[in-house]
Amino acid sequence: MVIHSRRNLLTGIRMLALTALLCFPAQAAAAVEVLTGPSPIPGAEAANPKDITLKNEKLALTLSVASDVPWGVPAGGILDIAPIKDGEITKDRMTLLDFIPNNWSDWPATEVAFTIKESGPDKAVVQVNRMWGKVALQTTYTLEKNSNRVALQGVMTNKGDTPLPDIMSGFVIWPEGGALFQPAKSGVVSESRSNALKMDPKANKFTVAYDQDWAVTLFAPYADIVNYEGKDLYLKHTLAPGESRTFDAMVQVDARGESAPALLTWDKTPSGRVSGKVTAGNDALSEPVIVAEQNGEIVAWGQGKDGAYVLELPAGAYELYATGKGYLPSAKAKVQVKEKGELKQDFTDLKAPGTIAFSVNDGKGQALPARIAIVKGSQPPVRFLGVRTFFTELDRPGEIEISLAPGDYSFSVNSGAPFISRFAEINTKVESGKKISLPVAVPTLFAPEAKGWYSIDLHHHSDLLDGVTPPEYLVRSQASARLDYLFLSDHDTIDNLKHVDAIAKKYGFRFVPGLEISPSWSHFNIMPASLDKGLGVNPGTATVQEIFKAARDMGAEIIVANHPMIEYGYLNNLDKNKVPGGFEPGFDNFEINSDGKYLQAIPRIWEFWSKGQFYPFTAGTDIHDVWNYVSGRARLFVFMDKADPADQSALFKQIKAGRAYASMGPLVYPEIMFGDEVSRKPGEALTLRYEVAAADGLKDAVLISDGKAVETKTLNKESDAKIAFTVKPEKDTWYALTVTDAEGRQAWTNPVFVKMKK
Repeated sequence: MVIHSRRNLLTGIRMLALTALLCFPAQAAAAVEVLTGPSPIPGAEAANPKDITLKNEKLALTLSVASDVPWGVPAGGILDIAPIKDGEITKDRMTLLDFIPNNWSDWPATEVAFTIKESGPDKAVVQVNRMWGKVALQTTYTLEKNSNRVALQGVMTNKGDTPLPDIMSGFVIWPEGGALFQPAKSGVVSESRSNALKMDPKANKFTVAYDQDWAVTLFAPYADIVNYEGKDLYLKHTLAPGESRTFDAMVQVDARGESAPALLTWDKTPSGRVSGKVTAGNDALSEPVIVAEQNGEIVAWGQGKDGAYVLELPAGAYELYATGKGYLPSAKAKVQVKEKGELKQDFTDLKAPGTIAFSVNDGKGQALPARIAIVKGSQPPVRFLGVRTFFTELDRPGEIEISLAPGDYSFSVNSGAPFISRFAEINTKVESGKKISLPVAVPTLFAPEAKGWYSIDLHHHSDLLDGVTPPEYLVRSQASARLDYLFLSDHDTIDNLKHVDAIAKKYGFRFVPGLEISPSWSHFNIMPASLDKGLGVNPGTATVQEIFKAARDMGAEIIVANHPMIEYGYLNNLDKNKVPGGFEPGFDNFEINSDGKYLQAIPRIWEFWSKGQFYPFTAGTDIHDVWNYVSGRARLFVFMDKADPADQSALFKQIKAGRAYASMGPLVYPEIMFGDEVSRKPGEALTLRYEVAAADGLKDAVLISDGKAVETKTLNKESDAKIAFTVKPEKDTWYALTVTDAEGRQAWTNPVFVKMKK
């Protein structure tokens, strides 16, 4: 299949930009290989005999031909990629690198064709042709000998009769582990994992995925939109009938955890070198990191060894400083890097770390699990140098020792806030080489479990696919949130369920195993998931009916439609007629997701209730990274009545019956249980009574009926209150409560149904 593209002036400019990007000095040649079969990359997901690997002496990558791809994306993208070091292929560093036609919208896995255009020894070229609706997509991967760069090209051709306005298309990079860096000139700051933002037109349009011993960089000269913290680099555009658009990009693979090589590739300014020594007192740093800033923003960093470093940068003015794990960075040195220049700059004023031994308790001697975050103080500029968030140990409840750079610090300590406690703030000073003990009291203000209410975060990921949270830290994070149950629901895999189950049993936690089934048109959490038996269908090709059946066959008692209004949400794609099989009512609950357009989802869910289709709320955070996001920020409180809280069947029964409420802070205790039905004659009075509470004080409570506000109670920042609403319904209806605390956090209850007596 050949696609002829009609290139406009903008496309020509892009091609010139990419041509410049790909110009680099020639080195000793080495052959390129094209291999067919399971990926040779250690830890690879591509394991089908039909998969295609491109390899030279610098890198290896594997394209999915027949292996399942995460999130229901069709085959054709890079499933696995790794640097080659000392002749050995290192570990897989990629979940998915691919061309996405419109921001993770539905994309049925049909009509995929592969062509090996060239198979070496000088160059390998593989072309993939796919269809996205009536748009033909052609993605081309080119690897040359002796290169650590792969040229990428995506071509979209609208073969339909209608224009496609305001679509966001481009390449995405979803690494397996590590961290992400976007250079300061990108001009974007994202407070949400899924908040697409415009890029500065003068941005350095690349994203570096990295850890200490690797870096994979996606360059996207076309991009004007960034999403998911830099993983997605899109162009927002319209594709008219018959129009083609070309997206040229590149991926670079390095065997060191540095961003400076990416800057050198992007910025074609002639470069120079800075070198020197890094010491703390009389000691050379074994693994120093040299950071380059411009205008107070990090633009690049490099690594050294045994106290020495060499850093190559584009010619220009920089402020440099040196640092290391736990060390207080050196003073900044102003340097002028000149073309082909050799500059010497030593750093001798680093200070070794000190130690804080935290001990967190409830003020009455009871040790508490806690999440401790640096609010002010020295924070590592590069992720592998250290984190900014810490969790108390499982073996030593309430305790953690932290090695930090010397200086003044402010910490936020969270043990169940803002649900059953408040955040504690504490200030201290860390001195080089010294250890201090720091007790922290976090009083427990409320005890929902004493009233029969138990909390669970029903959407949480570990370190598989796009997650970065190992099982132990999932447990430590959820414990610090003071959740009554542990929960895990990775995308389409059960591989970590046994690990979390073993930790839960060792330390006495209740654990509910889950699975997030992830076709491109919707995600569904199921519970319980089997610890041994996989789903049994491919979510990328199955209909909704087949997925629900496979989930039930797996033993699922509950199927939840996750974040239903986002790009890959059930309601959103039902609205677009994009769900294979159409609406299937055989699920149980809708999710209130802390980062998934939940404010748009809630009124849509109310509409179902009003039509007699009762899908109760669940709640979850969709956390992938516990160091940057807080477990349990959205949680479900379930009324277990007199049932043993360890009885999972009883738990699932209550969730399915709606005897629960979703919350991001406030607590609610009803007199008439959520999910229950009461009878009244038309016009007969009904009084609905609740106890409500919030650690940071209450703002108001709003009674909702048939999706509309009926009455509001102002609560004047009281920490707890008893409230009552008297209503006189004239017809079958339902009533639910929305409670807001003084900080704007809300809780949403499931309904009480009113049935008119005949």
